[in-house]
Amino acid sequence: MMMNQLLKVVPLLRALLVLLLRVLLVLLLRVLVQLSRILQGFFSGSSGTKRVSELSSIPKSGKNSLSKSEKKKAYKARLSYSNLWEVQYPWVYCTDVTQGMFCKLCQQTGNPPVTARGAWTARGIKDWNHATELLKLHSESTWHRDATMYCRMAEQGKESALQMHCSAVAKELEERKERNKAVLLKLFRSLYFLAKNRIPHTTTFNQLLDLQVANGDLVLDKHMKGALNAQYTSKFSTVMLLECIDSWINSKLLESLKSSPFFSILADECEDISILSTFFK
Repeated sequence: MMMNQLLKVVPLLRALLVLLLRVLLVLLLRVLVQLSRILQGFFSGSSGTKRVSELSSIPKSGKNSLSKSEKKKAYKARLSYSNLWEVQYPWVYCTDVTQGMFCKLCQQTGNPPVTARGAWTARGIKDWNHATELLKLHSESTWHRDATMYCRMAEQGKESALQMHCSAVAKELEERKERNKAVLLKLFRSLYFLAKNRIPHTTTFNQLLDLQVANGDLVLDKHMKGALNAQYTSKFSTVMLLECIDSWINSKLLESLKSSPFFSILADECEDISILSTFFK
């Protein structure tokens, strides 16, 4: 009976002994590595000690080593305009990195309009990380091809065609402005109607616009179908439009009050704890 128990315990003791020997071996190797580093620094002299102190003074590259503004500046410093792009794309230029890069041809012909896609003509391209892809896409776009064709016609003496194109672009821009004004006026009137009659705009504004479209409002119909990302019918847009209405009404009211030759006096009375009436004005 005792022999059977001893035979069962022996393999377990053997495994524990092997595990203990492995742990001791790992600890011994770590101690030897530390000793070798200490001896190397000791025999290297003062220069080695100075190097170690310099390295210890360098801040660790952790998450909190740099502030957000410093990280943003360091990231922007790595991205900049390259003059090599002008070799492949002679129409691109950049005078200031903070303003972005522009297209000479599109600026000369006013194509595309500033309100449509004015990134290459007015706002500037500042996405340096994807600049090569954006340059290629712009060179293959219909807007840029038309601008290149009109500039070549102008170089060949056909300035009349260029002038006609520029006038057409300006006319289209003016028509777009007038359409936008008409759409915004309809949106303002619809919101004012809901606010004046104390009807919740969050649930009935879009339904009111749909009703006007169904009644034959072609301006709103074209706006709702043509505008992809600027319909101004979201909750955020309606709040902004209501704030514009509020500021306009307040400004008109203040102007009328300031220009009025009359003034008013308000009088009232109040009873205190001793039931004594006090007159206020």
